[in-house]
Amino acid sequence: MRSRLVTITVSAAVFVALLVAVLAAHLEPLRMDVWWASVLDGARGAVMTDVQRFVSVLGAGLVGGLIVPGVVLLALWRRRGRFAALTFAVGMVASVVAVQLTKHLVARPRPPAQLVVSDFGSFPSGHVANAATITVLLLLLLRRRWLVAVAVAWTALMAVSRTYLNAHWLSDTFAGAALGASVAVGAVLLIGLLDRSSSGAADRRGRAVESPRGAVCGNEHRAPDEAGAALAPVREVL
Repeated sequence: MRSRLVTITVSAAVFVALLVAVLAAHLEPLRMDVWWASVLDGARGAVMTDVQRFVSVLGAGLVGGLIVPGVVLLALWRRRGRFAALTFAVGMVASVVAVQLTKHLVARPRPPAQLVVSDFGSFPSGHVANAATITVLLLLLLRRRWLVAVAVAWTALMAVSRTYLNAHWLSDTFAGAALGASVAVGAVLLIGLLDRSSSGAADRRGRAVESPRGAVCGNEHRAPDEAGAALAPVREVL
């Protein structure tokens, strides 16, 4: 629990710091944005552009926004139970809402000479936020250490792709990663809190029903806690 609170606090702080910096610059590119754009200017080529466009397709839209999350959702339902799947679904929906809300509130223009068609608003990167949300959720729900490397690598790859294609400034991608991680951890904490609250209420109801029976029979028998059993998978991972 403590590590997750630290993670969400740090991620949220990074996001807020970037937001303040962008607003203070009147939505203009920051120094790191200009530097990174100059680095990429000398690295573009026809083949690399096609590769980065393919990576971008995997990060959002039909593939990255529907097919990949849908497959992950079904796999979590089968392997970890419906509450783990619920956690993933809540995290994904919250991420999309947070990204789109921020995009429209900030209304930062995208970089010039885009190599892909993009929607409104540059801050934060929805592709990077999506990558961070999916991988951090999987890391927390499956508890596999190797997923740390996957989360970092996939999020970084998406950030490179979107900046290479002039769809985002570098600061947009950092903000997307921070927002995605914050939302993912927040979803896990929220569903875990609801799980514990629901389990506690079910336990109290079970004791209230069983106490009179134990007094009459002279032998206390604890009835199976169906609600607790149904919530066991999410307690295991949260």
